[in-house]
Amino acid sequence: MEIGVSTACFYPQPTEQTPAYFKNLGITCAEVFLNSISEYEEDYCKALREKMDQAGVRVVSVHGFVAMHEPYLFSEYARRAKDAFVIYKKIIRAAQILGAGFHTFHGAIREFYSDNFDYKGFGERMTELADTAGEYGVALAWENVSWCLSRNPEFIKAALAHIASENLGFTLDLKQAIRANFNYLEYMHIFSKKLLNVHISDASKESDCLLPGRGEVDFLAVFQALRGIGYMGDCIIEVYQNAVDKLEDIREAKKFLENCEKQRK
Repeated sequence: MEIGVSTACFYPQPTEQTPAYFKNLGITCAEVFLNSISEYEEDYCKALREKMDQAGVRVVSVHGFVAMHEPYLFSEYARRAKDAFVIYKKIIRAAQILGAGFHTFHGAIREFYSDNFDYKGFGERMTELADTAGEYGVALAWENVSWCLSRNPEFIKAALAHIASENLGFTLDLKQAIRANFNYLEYMHIFSKKLLNVHISDASKESDCLLPGRGEVDFLAVFQALRGIGYMGDCIIEVYQNAVDKLEDIREAKKFLENCEKQRK
């Protein structure tokens, strides 16, 4: 298990500047958050991959600017869904170029849910999306997100019965679990052997998004639970800009988590 960092921690600095930050901070494992459609282009991703390689950074996963396409992948308006799918494939190709094994994916927003929700249709769409990612050698890592259908562990469990793809896995996000008012263990038990990616952050009564070591989360228990389900992947620190006072804070958070993981052993 390696502790990595998301480029989202450096927002709004341009994504192509983040390899230099990683190198300076001694970070060798990262999730890349692509922040605009132009950053999905192949030439941009190839140049970014070169910078990551030169900095000695392994890209674990890619996250897109989801507001521009993800909700519309599930739209009833066929042309809108078709256009969103074109953007989706660009992101998957970006992940392939960057050498990422996973695409972190929010999925449909909560407004799509109704009492007569079409689980079958949703499952077919998720299957198509996961299988398409698989054609590029990238797994689809569906993330629990407070403002999406994936906020509810029981919804995820019900939806899985209708998703046929073997290329679907999950991203566990601690802050999003807090925001959805669920214990992260409820998601973890469902994700189990299909857990591919973990977003790590801390929280307190005052803030639900802090750098690890600055809040009240019991990370010894988090790592113990991850080992309990056999998770051997990486853990990615993902916080927002207002949680970082100076870049050195990110290095300290990484060291804090590494110490917690060693203590757990």
